[in-house]
Amino acid sequence: MVTDAQVRKLMSELSRHGEIGRASMKADMDRKTGRRYRDLGCVPSKEPGQRDWRTRADPFAEDWPELEAKLEVAPELEAKTLLVDLISRKPGQNDMSELRTLQRRVKTWLAKSGPEKRVYFAQDHRPGEVGHPGGVANTIQVVGRWIPSCWNGRRPQRDPRRSLAVAR
Repeated sequence: MVTDAQVRKLMSELSRHGEIGRASMKADMDRKTGRRYRDLGCVPSKEPGQRDWRTRADPFAEDWPELEAKLEVAPELEAKTLLVDLISRKPGQNDMSELRTLQRRVKTWLAKSGPEKRVYFAQDHRPGEVGHPGGVANTIQVVGRWIPSCWNGRRPQRDPRRSLAVAR
């Protein structure tokens, strides 16, 4: 996050020598960030906020209820499928350049009204633990003889790191 003090330092360094790279470095910011604030001409606290209005009319406003009904029936439908179907039914109204707009609209709908997401828990299987058949079986040596402590239907491997010797 760039502070007002950094931008003031950037502006003073720019007035000294005019080199954006050196001024940005002395103000402790990236060259591109320095260029942005140089072009903006104001400190971050006085920066204009983001716009909250649309720059053009929504191309799917009149077709959205129909598309939403299709998504409710089959939420796995992709935006491209919906757009191709819409173009084939109403030629000339929409084109493929509006795909990204529809993808955003479908993504928002899925987040708000779509089906619940499935939760997956990562499975952490380490060979040799909990009698896992693919791992190294723990063995115990009793009077010179190896006995499997967790028999899994196979001959146990003799791993000295995973064994216990019982003294006589």
